[in-house]
Amino acid sequence: MCVPFAIALAVLAIELSPAHFIYTGPFLAAVPALAAVTMGPKGTTSAAALAVAISVTTATYNQAWASLQVYTNFLALALVSVAAFITSRAVRTRRRSELDQVRRIAVAAQDVILRPVPERLGPVRAASLCLAAGTGAQVGGDLYEAVRTQYGVRMIVGDVRGKGLNAMRAVAVALGAFRDAAHYEDELLEVMDHCAAALLREADVPGAFDQEALMEGFTTALMAQVPDTPVVQLINRGHPPPLLLHQGRVQALMPAEPLPPLGLEDLIPDSPESPRAIRSYPAAVCCSTPTASSKPATATTTSSPCLRPWSR
Repeated sequence: MCVPFAIALAVLAIELSPAHFIYTGPFLAAVPALAAVTMGPKGTTSAAALAVAISVTTATYNQAWASLQVYTNFLALALVSVAAFITSRAVRTRRRSELDQVRRIAVAAQDVILRPVPERLGPVRAASLCLAAGTGAQVGGDLYEAVRTQYGVRMIVGDVRGKGLNAMRAVAVALGAFRDAAHYEDELLEVMDHCAAALLREADVPGAFDQEALMEGFTTALMAQVPDTPVVQLINRGHPPPLLLHQGRVQALMPAEPLPPLGLEDLIPDSPESPRAIRSYPAAVCCSTPTASSKPATATTTSSPCLRPWSR
């Protein structure tokens, strides 16, 4: 991006030196043209203004206003600057249009996987909001779901490392396993194990993930179960702890025992898989923390489901 300005400064140095007899007009005319390729309309305008200022300065310093060559250089510089500005603006508009189209497609694909959470699930009032931290077109690895089962309302909030198709594929696999196992597994820990096993099976499929995702990929997950009794059961696999809002106070609900994220079980061979991994809390307002790719959470703003039992 600094090349156009570097050329302009080089032309100025030549014109103010004893070597000013070198014809530098074409180099100066190329400054706005190069800026149009590497910079936006504002940068192109700035480069053109700098080139004009250098032309005026050098013509005055060398007392060359009586020369026809000076006015020829000004005319060429003006034509190139106008063309460069128009080209830069057209390129910026086309790129913005393409990015908006790709972003709409990415958001639509993510909406298919992350369906809206129902407002009411038995005794639970639910809401969901997903805010991506980046402004690019790639979708993130955020995942969440809440379903009503014979065991109560079961929920999951998680985050897949990375972005793009690899993350979206892992999100689809994890949510598919959760939506299936949540309805027939008696224990919440078994539901979590089904999600872990589904991700491992998908990783064994040739070409399902790239090499980086296979070597460094993992998924944090937090599951909650709200039975008919006023108790919320939680199991956390490497996800930031949820927040308990009660009587105006906020408390982080830490897991009974730390468990590794999904996909990293082999790194901790003695990771506990017992009922002690599940922790129960009195039912109150339970608001999950954001995933790693979201904005900081507050008591009223979340990037993942916020679930609240009804008052009966």
